[in-house]
Order: sequence, then structure tokens, then C-alpha cells
Amino acid sequence: MEQLRAELGSGFPIIGVGGIVDADRALATLRAGANLLQIYTGFAYRGPCAHRDVLAALCRLADGASPAARMMDS
Repeated sequence: MEQLRAELGSGFPIIGVGGIVDADRALATLRAGANLLQIYTGFAYRGPCAHRDVLAALCRLADGASPAARMMDS
């Protein structure tokens, strides 16, 4: 993905798919150059709440400044 990002530049959206089962893999995919994530694999292996771990990790990166972070606390 890093090579793809280097070739396409920042103006072309890349969707990271496949093997995203937890927050660590999601963050690694974003750091490699993805703009968006598809976490279908996470749903398949971890159930319908798999997105919570990913969302919580992303909110921690944003220091809890996003509205999503506030939703996670409720």
C-alpha cells in the first residue's frame, strides 16, 4: 500500500481492505496510506462489535477530540 500511495499521490483515495481484524491492523493500514477502511474481515471473525476497537483506537489518536470519542463513552 505504501508503494501504491507513493505512485498515486495524496489526491487519489485508497481504501484498505482485507485482514483488518483489530485496531492495530487498522492503524497500520492507515499509516501505510489508506484513506478509508473496510473492516468486513473484522466483522466475520469478531462479530458486529468489531468496529468499536477500531473506532476507540482512532479516537485515542485524536486525543478524544472527535464526536465519536464522546459517543464511545456513553
